[in-house]
Amino acid sequence: MRESEAAHLFRALVPGTRTRLILLSSLLFTCAGHAQPIQKAHCFSTTTCTLPGHTGPGNMLVVIEALPSSTTATVSDEQGDLFIEINTTGWGGFANPGLLWYATGVFGGKVTVNSTAQALEIFLAEYPPAQFDQISSQAFACCVPSGIVGPVVTTSPDELLVEWTIFSENAEQSISAGFTFEDTGGLVTVQDAEVAPGSYSATITTPFDSQHRGIPWGARIVAFKLIGPAFSKYKAPYSPIQVKTCPSAGNGYVAPCQFDASVAQGNMLVVVGNLGCSPVSGCNSVSDSQSNNWSLAVVVPNDNGVPLWYALDAKGGSDTIYFAVGTGQNAIIAEYPPSLGLEDANYGTFADPNFHQPNGDQTHLDVTRAIATRSQCDLLISWGLSGASNMDVSPGPNFTIRAYYDVENLALEDATSRQPGAYIGSIFWSDFADWLMGVAAFNMNGCKNKHALENPNAPPIDLQ
Repeated sequence: MRESEAAHLFRALVPGTRTRLILLSSLLFTCAGHAQPIQKAHCFSTTTCTLPGHTGPGNMLVVIEALPSSTTATVSDEQGDLFIEINTTGWGGFANPGLLWYATGVFGGKVTVNSTAQALEIFLAEYPPAQFDQISSQAFACCVPSGIVGPVVTTSPDELLVEWTIFSENAEQSISAGFTFEDTGGLVTVQDAEVAPGSYSATITTPFDSQHRGIPWGARIVAFKLIGPAFSKYKAPYSPIQVKTCPSAGNGYVAPCQFDASVAQGNMLVVVGNLGCSPVSGCNSVSDSQSNNWSLAVVVPNDNGVPLWYALDAKGGSDTIYFAVGTGQNAIIAEYPPSLGLEDANYGTFADPNFHQPNGDQTHLDVTRAIATRSQCDLLISWGLSGASNMDVSPGPNFTIRAYYDVENLALEDATSRQPGAYIGSIFWSDFADWLMGVAAFNMNGCKNKHALENPNAPPIDLQ
């Protein structure tokens, strides 16, 4: 049961008690909730730490480690989840390390975290699906009554704050208003809160002991956007839920093009179109009947461009795509599972001298410049346009053709990446012609399927 604030204040005033009081300094948590960890563990003097139950695919793991003086380490698990490090130390700097790692979109299953160095303490927790937002600057205090850590400024409707403090010796912590204790192990203490948009800081106060010596510490706050269960619904490899070609109408431009089935709430919509830009509307020429928020990934340059547009967190229901006047000679529209957003995009053209053909030569192979992914199992969407008509098309290596408008030779293909790294888009045509090609990578909150990482051509899995 949580102690009252009066009880905490009483404990903080007891002489000789190694207690610190954390007070919120920037914003009262009047709207705060608690993103309860699904499960957690605390391990001592070890290189491994195991959660008691199986983790859910798509959830987030948080690891906080107190290491011996002047020690470095990395962490991993048997699942192959990708852990990102946030460095934090106590007052002693490198002599007092206390690092945090997080892994989003985890594979799921029984998790044991492994450290390359023996830790003094390991805190391990599983949280619901989340995305990194920001990290506060690091705060230190020694031999003074208090110090401030933060602020972090959150803008999403629902965010998780995790505050952790590294002590030079074992210490207790009094709960802060709006926070919930998750760990009071000794050298590391952890508390979290679920918050609304706002600016958040914490004032960390340490009482002096009987020798009037303050307890040195270092602290940080990390904010994660809570993204909801939709991002765990689908597993890699990712594929379109529906896709449709939109040919030219009588005036030479695409008529309003309706998806054949209703769009599911929260999914991602994608449109590629030939002659997608104009001097009047520019390249922001796509809209829809649901008033979704459309963004431009990249424009493959030619006279009027061959762009890819996308809309995240789509509104559910029947949806029709519109092109601005004078744009969209033909198009392909597609609905994909939910995405956290664009990671990178690039293009190539027949006139680019960086490819295997001399500058300006025609070829049957389209290929883009490389993009860089930062996540496991990104969705790679590639689209190509050949200068000839009525040719056959074949996918590039590891890609699958999803739609092809043969009159104008506009094709859409996709693939699921494996590890973070460099990727290209490519496509084969049955004859030589001038060509244009684009590729974009979208963060899908990880794989949620270890089998897909080991077998990239495996069929997609839908958890419905």
